[in-house]
Amino acid sequence: MPPYVPNNINVFSAAFAGAMSAMSSPYGAAVIDPTVIDYEPYCLAAMSWAEAVDTAWGAIAIPNDVNLHNIRLVSYAYHTTHPIAPHDLPAYSSPTNWAQSATATIAIALEGDANYAAAGLVPPPYCTPGTQRVRGVFLGVLPADLTQFVVASSMNNDYIAYVAGDSFLAIGENAMGGLPERNGPWYIVSVAAGRGTLVRPSWWPNGATLQTSQIPIEVGAEGVVFSNSRFRAMGRQAAGIVIAPTNTFIVGTDDPGMYQEVLTDRVTLTAGEYELYCPLLSPESSVTVTDVSIRPATTAYYEVETIPGDWGVLGGANIFATTAAGAIDTDNEGDIIIGVINQRRGLRDLPQ
Repeated sequence: MPPYVPNNINVFSAAFAGAMSAMSSPYGAAVIDPTVIDYEPYCLAAMSWAEAVDTAWGAIAIPNDVNLHNIRLVSYAYHTTHPIAPHDLPAYSSPTNWAQSATATIAIALEGDANYAAAGLVPPPYCTPGTQRVRGVFLGVLPADLTQFVVASSMNNDYIAYVAGDSFLAIGENAMGGLPERNGPWYIVSVAAGRGTLVRPSWWPNGATLQTSQIPIEVGAEGVVFSNSRFRAMGRQAAGIVIAPTNTFIVGTDDPGMYQEVLTDRVTLTAGEYELYCPLLSPESSVTVTDVSIRPATTAYYEVETIPGDWGVLGGANIFATTAAGAIDTDNEGDIIIGVINQRRGLRDLPQ
């Protein structure tokens, strides 16, 4: 049987945490058993409760902070006063066993919203944390069936072999003709037969409206190409290019525009030229050149031609070593360091 894929990982997690805490310590009983495996029956029962609650939630809406607190606390209160006994009864591991109480739990959470609205109040959104970290970057097209992600080391996986519990950043949907709205971070819930089941992480929930550039995403040190880099969602796009600044995007609906914030690379000029293949957000993105080798006396300056584009409409920059007369200095074949800072138009371009 394939693993359950939550409608909303935040709802599922809130229900699981509340139920697991209560089931393993009903009526506030002392927690003294240090053997991890002894808690497995409670875990299985709590997972089935969470599935029932998440099924009842369905695709209603993106939960706010009050919704999640209600779901967590009601789950805890219910299972504290209704202990499972015997705790390994098979029925407790079946979501259908909890359907009625799970539906009532969601009704409580939704009525809270209705009363907030009647009082003219707006519940706070789910609190999104700051910088997040993923293990690697995936440059390819995600499978249509999100339970069939190939976890083995490959060029698309930047030569990382993934396991359950890992997160990665997808950036290649534009380049490979996929679904651009699938770009962004993913979490691997489980792995079976070399295939991982993907959901959006709790800090990037499907359907949520997020602020452009709100969440920096740091990449770990394992990958060959993207190790130790940092990305941000820079804004909704058209044809692979951010046409104008946008303040928000909707997860699962919009292409978030994933760009590396900063990139530094050491390269070698060939006959005074180098082509940098790196997505550039806009003409205002900064591309700097610093000598590593001793610059030939014939090179007066470096000229940089920027080409905006993302991982689908691949942008970058052409770097030329130029003589005082403005011609390419073909004698310059030294090393240079190229620095990129992706940015949008400056204050000078804003409406006055």
